Amino acid sequence: MKSMKLEDLPLHFYKYRSLAGDQKQFTRQIIKDNALYWASPLSFNDPFECAPVPEIPKGRFEKESRLRRLIRDQAPMASEATRREQLKIAMSIPSEVYEENLQRDLPHILRSLTVCSLSEIPDSVLMWSHYADCHRGICLEFRPLTRDSTAPHIPEKTYFEFAFPITYSAERPVISVPVADKAGTLERTVLTKADFWQYEKEWRLIDNTGEAGPRPFPPECLDAVILGARMSQKDRAEVRKWVAQRPSPIAVREARFDRRLFRLHIE
Repeated sequence: MKSMKLEDLPLHFYKYRSLAGDQKQFTRQIIKDNALYWASPLSFNDPFECAPVPEIPKGRFEKESRLRRLIRDQAPMASEATRREQLKIAMSIPSEVYEENLQRDLPHILRSLTVCSLSEIPDSVLMWSHYADCHRGICLEFRPLTRDSTAPHIPEKTYFEFAFPITYSAERPVISVPVADKAGTLERTVLTKADFWQYEKEWRLIDNTGEAGPRPFPPECLDAVILGARMSQKDRAEVRKWVAQRPSPIAVREARFDRRLFRLHIE
């Protein structure tokens, strides 16, 4: 995947977090240890996630054309005779087998990826309800950075360079089989969600170089912590203590319920 330019990224990314039960230690880890959790796509709770619809060639000509392109791309230095022999073998395989292979191989491909989900909005009532323990948790604000005179140690390609916006659709992504464009297949699979999730305005960091788990991010990327409107005084004090223990200060803001509208205000 081609990385995003800084000007194409939102001014801030947001991460809604709970403080309930075992979630507290992961939330604390973000603030104190500058580490975000990366998850396997196979762990997502939406059954439609990463479940593309295979498109099987309808006729012999279409199947042959697709296989010819696939063989050419996979073996650009092969002789024409070798390509003809490979095409003959590939054409003898029923299209349904290619579909079965995709369904079998996709989980293995996805297992090699890890994802960190973020949002571009901090005031979603639904997301505070779903991901921040019914407004008793927090929302973290991150700022993409580039290397400059004030932060020369930050890499020129930022931590958020491989953040991509989710495409929301009423239809599941269609994947042509046999698969010729594996990178495009993964991109459509991981970056397409059902349109009923559109309110999340989600972006995803995607990586294929490590396992699921917490990973460090540049401390300068964390700009602020937003306290939930229903947080207990105990949790508020604890979060403020975590913030105070950071080597560099960050802002602490609060979410407030509007008195007249079904809206939140960040103060």
